[in-house]
Amino acid sequence: MQEYGCEDQEHPDELLCMGLGKFIPKQLVCGAHLFKHSWRIDVDRVLGFTNINDPANGLLLIKPLEEAFDNGYMCITWEGKKGADRAQGDYRMLWLGPKELQLHDTKHYPWKNSGDKLPTDQQLQLRELKNEEGFRLRFSDLHGKLLTFRTSARPFRRCLIFQARYAARQALAEGRINEQRLAEMSPYMVSVSPQASNIELYWQRMPDEGPDLPLEPAPVEELVYDEAPERLSDAEDQ
Repeated sequence: MQEYGCEDQEHPDELLCMGLGKFIPKQLVCGAHLFKHSWRIDVDRVLGFTNINDPANGLLLIKPLEEAFDNGYMCITWEGKKGADRAQGDYRMLWLGPKELQLHDTKHYPWKNSGDKLPTDQQLQLRELKNEEGFRLRFSDLHGKLLTFRTSARPFRRCLIFQARYAARQALAEGRINEQRLAEMSPYMVSVSPQASNIELYWQRMPDEGPDLPLEPAPVEELVYDEAPERLSDAEDQ
């Protein structure tokens, strides 16, 4: 939270949702892992660091957005010039689900059981969120919106690319997007860093049955490192 500046003395009971771009009640905000927590056993040899909770592997989002991201209904792409560091580009949200789905309508979330609902007070707080036209906020209202940052810290692009490719593959298989939409997204789902090639090897081994199943292990000799595994600089995280 400190690294991204999501706390503010003027909002002691609130946290910044980087997706909505505003402070909201802190009980509605949670951390989203870019490289999923269920894959943490592989994070060292694939990403080159040991802490799955590294700030660069996370974002603070309102709970509905965190769930959508974690279940492949939303992804985030980085848009900037080749060779630029992380802070010199934009992080854009892309919605891959039903157009009319509202954030407060948890019983119709396609990734949740209908009985799995937020507490009543949080449901009411979600109902109060409005779009620019004054209607209840839909996930699709956030399609194309840029993430908000209050410091120079930025998340790992290669992790976002990995998640975006997996989310797009799921969405295409389930008929939520078509080939044309996938082609439009594809230029923003490419990375050239050596460590990104490690993720590519694991991406090819992702199980088709669901995002939370274990990854199939890649032989260590196939993984690529141009230096000892450690936190990459901005320039190296392409």
